[in-house]
Amino acid sequence: MNKYKKAFLIDWKRYIVIMFSVVVIIGILLFQLGRLTGQANKAEVSVYKTNVSYRETVRNPINAPYYVVRNSIQKLIKPKNIVVPRFTSVLFAALILFAFFSVLSLWYETRMLVLGTLLFASSSWFLHIARIGLPDSMQALGIILVLLSAWLHQTKKLKLATLCLILSIGFLVYVPGMIWLILAAILWKGRALKKDFSGISKKFIISCICLISIIVTPLLWTIFKNPSVLYELTGLPNTLNIQHLLSNFYNIPLQIFIRATPNSISNIGNLPLLDVFTTAMFVIGVYANMKTRKLDRSKLTFGLLFIGILFSTLVDSPLLPMMIVPVYLFAVSGVSFMLDEWFTVFPRNPLAKGIATTLISVLVLSVAYYHITNYFIAWPNNTDTKSSFSERI
Repeated sequence: MNKYKKAFLIDWKRYIVIMFSVVVIIGILLFQLGRLTGQANKAEVSVYKTNVSYRETVRNPINAPYYVVRNSIQKLIKPKNIVVPRFTSVLFAALILFAFFSVLSLWYETRMLVLGTLLFASSSWFLHIARIGLPDSMQALGIILVLLSAWLHQTKKLKLATLCLILSIGFLVYVPGMIWLILAAILWKGRALKKDFSGISKKFIISCICLISIIVTPLLWTIFKNPSVLYELTGLPNTLNIQHLLSNFYNIPLQIFIRATPNSISNIGNLPLLDVFTTAMFVIGVYANMKTRKLDRSKLTFGLLFIGILFSTLVDSPLLPMMIVPVYLFAVSGVSFMLDEWFTVFPRNPLAKGIATTLISVLVLSVAYYHITNYFIAWPNNTDTKSSFSERI
């Protein structure tokens, strides 16, 4: 306990800022969770009626972790309520935020850690994914594998890190699209992981293999009985339609940066998912990572982006949940690059550094304000939104 107290006293300002940011983000995620739109939409009602028991979830295990958590919460809250599936989404979104925050803490100093997490957490794109009663947020959980693999390389607690990684892989394999990320990670870091595992006893490794086998057994059994489940897991189409795939691929940059397809469930009109500032930072971030492309973190970010584009091309999804993490990792990298370049020009001028930091902070806060008002004020009061969210559970 004294160790943690000493660490807090040494760097108390950092911890205060982080704790304040956590409180604000939790407030944003939970604010009017069940009342913002009044009722549910058709997709939420359809998902709410899916896998209403553990037995049904075993029979239809796609996105099983989401349904298991939702059904467990529903047992605690007896009256049927739209808050239950939405709160389930919030829990997984909080896990994504924690992993995003932790990855940034490995790559950047406190300033970028706070600004980057705030930029991501306040995004209306993220809020739509995080607060809707659908399992969409599950597709952004790949960031957990990034965090755990980095932790495995650095920690002395190899058994705990290995166990967490095995459990994560076992549960994430139930999520559509995650199989691509898991396979890519194994191909890229297989040798490094083998080296990390060399310091662990064979008995423990065998136990982990048995554990992951037990976790994935319901999925393997379902695939054995119904091989078409593989199409949903991988996103591969039953019939190849090149024109449809090209259309999806073309719509990805349009949806994110230029003009989104009108969808009242997830947006206002045809506004793009990103604002002008974040778009500019994304472009700068791509440039910055091209300059450092030999670093593992740059390879990793480009890999996440590529897999996100691949799955979003294969599967129709207006919110593109697999794209959000790499896009914002690039945006944070762009903000960091801008500050670093400014500090290089004025290496010994505290006034210039203060001006740059203040300007960037104000811009990030302005963007956060724009997205929060967009999501909490403009979107729920839009006529199309009101008509879409008119279903009762």
